Amino acid sequence: GEKAKYYVENTNLPIISVDEFNATQRLLQRKSPIEKKNCTRYALTKKIACPCGCFYSRVVVRRKIYWECKQHEVVKSAKPSTRRVPEKDVNNAFITMVNKMQQCRALILPVAISQTERLQMKAGGTTERIRAIDRQIAEFNNKNLVLARLNTKGILRPTE
Repeated sequence: GEKAKYYVENTNLPIISVDEFNATQRLLQRKSPIEKKNCTRYALTKKIACPCGCFYSRVVVRRKIYWECKQHEVVKSAKPSTRRVPEKDVNNAFITMVNKMQQCRALILPVAISQTERLQMKAGGTTERIRAIDRQIAEFNNKNLVLARLNTKGILRPTE
């Protein structure tokens, strides 16, 4: 009571060609040429900024842990503008800062909250204006596309 089943290749039009499929599969299988040796993230990763604009990273030198500017670590200039900071000092400074914030929170938090709210209100208004302009640009692009199609079909003649 069962019907025979058959598989026939190349009976339907493919969405993509076999070559494109195989090339995509090769790209997906290929590993990244640059593999990071250390992908560990620490609590202060990308939190300590150098005056040059780069972030400090955690380094181990002679079994001691330091935080050092990535740019200065790579360049190794003769007169570095920053130095390695022992992790113990970084942690102590962080704890001191948190304790001071805790003690002065009544003075700091209300001002910080009001400034943040003002910035959000300013940014919100700007965002809405940008969205409105983007909508207008999209409408003009659609009208331009319709006019271009009518022109290519010969229905509409360009003005002289």
